[in-house]
Amino acid sequence: YDMAYILPGSWKSALIPFFARIPRRVGNLREMRYGLLTDIVPLPDSIKRRTAQAYFGLAQGGSFRAPRLSVDTKNQVDLLGRFGLAPQKFVALMPGAEFGPAKRWPSESYAGLARDFMGKGLKVALFGSKNDRDVTAEIAALAPGVVDLAGQTRLEDAIDLISAARLAVSNDSGLMHVAAAVGTPIVAVYGSTSPENTPPLGERRELVWLGLSCSPCHRKVCPLGHLNCLMTLEVGQVAAAADRLLEIPAAA
Repeated sequence: YDMAYILPGSWKSALIPFFARIPRRVGNLREMRYGLLTDIVPLPDSIKRRTAQAYFGLAQGGSFRAPRLSVDTKNQVDLLGRFGLAPQKFVALMPGAEFGPAKRWPSESYAGLARDFMGKGLKVALFGSKNDRDVTAEIAALAPGVVDLAGQTRLEDAIDLISAARLAVSNDSGLMHVAAAVGTPIVAVYGSTSPENTPPLGERRELVWLGLSCSPCHRKVCPLGHLNCLMTLEVGQVAAAADRLLEIPAAA
C-alpha cells in the first residue's frame, strides 16, 4: 500500500502499518505516536469524542458528509421471506452493546417496548451478534411473538433487513449507526455516553437521554453501581419518541 489511514488512537494500532513499511501513515497523534505516523492530523477538542467527524477529518478536505450504506435488494427480499417479515411492517430493535452494560437499556424495558409495538399491529425483530443472544432471549421470553435474529445474520444481512424496517430502536451501538446510514428512522437510547458526541447521523431520529448529573461517564460498567441513567428511563418515554417518528398521535 502507498498510504494507510490509522483510525484508532492507540499506539499499537500504528505499529502494523509502520512495520509493513507503508510510505504514508496518516492519523491523529493521540498516544504520542511520533515516528509511527508520517502525517499527523490535528484533532480539535470539539470532535475528540465525535468518532465519525474525527475519522472524516483525516482526509483533510471537504465538508463532513454522513455515512451512507447501499442495500442488496435481492438479498433483502430473500431474507424478508425467510424470516416472515414484510417491508415497513416491522420494527427493528437492537438491544445489545459490545461496549458494556452501561450502554444497555434493560431487557425488561425492551420487552415492554416490543409489546407496545405489537399492540399497534407491528412485528418486532431483534438484531444482534451471537454475543447478544442471552439479551435477546430474555426479551423474547418476556415478549412472545418477537422474531429473534441475534446471531442468525451476517452484518450484510442485518444492513439489508434494517433498511426494510419502518423504525429502529437501539442503544448507542454500531447497529444504531447502520440504521441511520440506510435511512431508517431511529430512536437512539443513551446511558453512559452522550447523544451530543455519537448521535445517529440520519435525518429522521429521536435521541432519548435522561442527562443525569453522573452522565455521561463513558464507562463500560456503572461506577456508582445503580445504572440509573438507563434503569429509570421509562418505556413510555421511548415509546413516545417512537410514535413521533411513526407519526402516531399520543394517547389522550
